[in-house]
Amino acid sequence: MKSINKSLITTVFGLAAGVAMAGTDYFYVMSPPVGGIAGNVKFDLTVFSPDLYNRPIWSVDNATAAMNPAFNQDGVAFSGWNLGDFTGLAVPSPLENYQRSKPGASYGGTAVSAHDVLDGGVVSPRYGAMLNAYNLPWNQRTENGVPVFNADGTPVGHHRNIMGGNLDYAFSQDVDYRPFGRGPTSKFNFSLMLQVPTAHTAGKARAHVGPSFTLEEKTGSQPRYIWFGVWAFDFPSGGEPPAPVQSIARDEATESPIIGTSFNPGTTYSTTEPGSAFSTSQPWTGWRWFSLSVSYSQAQAALQSLNSAISADPSCATPATTPALIRKCTPWSINPADYRLGLVHLDGEVARSSPGSGGAMGYSTYGWWVYSTY
Repeated sequence: MKSINKSLITTVFGLAAGVAMAGTDYFYVMSPPVGGIAGNVKFDLTVFSPDLYNRPIWSVDNATAAMNPAFNQDGVAFSGWNLGDFTGLAVPSPLENYQRSKPGASYGGTAVSAHDVLDGGVVSPRYGAMLNAYNLPWNQRTENGVPVFNADGTPVGHHRNIMGGNLDYAFSQDVDYRPFGRGPTSKFNFSLMLQVPTAHTAGKARAHVGPSFTLEEKTGSQPRYIWFGVWAFDFPSGGEPPAPVQSIARDEATESPIIGTSFNPGTTYSTTEPGSAFSTSQPWTGWRWFSLSVSYSQAQAALQSLNSAISADPSCATPATTPALIRKCTPWSINPADYRLGLVHLDGEVARSSPGSGGAMGYSTYGWWVYSTY
């Protein structure tokens, strides 16, 4: 599928997100014009302020770069080169209205773009990003101030040795969307258009991008959430293993579990919808449609797998006493209806596993649909 049905877009764009229609709850459809990049990007974002909720925001970060020690910056408008050279999405003139970068970024440096396109009579936003993680500092992981090494003597990297560019749509707390709230017939759907024309790595590094969302548990004694990540593109190098078809892991940066899946046949936690592109490790130019669904039973299976991983974790073998261990080791509700949709986003990262490693990736997206059927 190379394009979205324009008449269907027109119909859906007239609906308010969250309104139930004939067995469908729409949570987010990427419809309002974005205008330009101003006000729609934050570099080194640390806190989501109230004005950043319920709309798409580029969040670009690299906590180890130290090139710009200030946080929550709007970036630098630039016009010397077109970001579309790397993202596959040409930026219109005047360039400075639609693209911003890290301070001092030269041609091919880290930058993002946002502009509108008239497509089939419908004005819709388009977003692009270039992540450049070459020539950046690399931090080693420490425990109680002591550097940590692998069994072969190589240093273990800190989990912040990344360059990330995420297009976020976070729902404010007064928006209580339950993807599986309609019971066992509920099925969550997330689709988007994506292209990744630029990717290269050096040393032990990987570039990857794909849609993800968070599920916030609303029945527990303290707030916590699960990442549900779906890789569409994964580009490893330097002996890094390929991304698994599916997995249960943990995001050390947010201290939250990750239910990982992919656009591949036979996945347990999600289904690749008919007509969708499949996960790949080869860059490509031109829009591809990626679409997945998560049924009520698949969500339940994922939650049960997560609890099994907790039971097998040695750090959870004894009763948890610290807040961090309580969050980590307390079993999760296996009722999918207990979870609120907190965030949907396109997760793009260049992660570096060893000193001297680096990489770059350019990608662009549009046409998000996030909804549940029942």
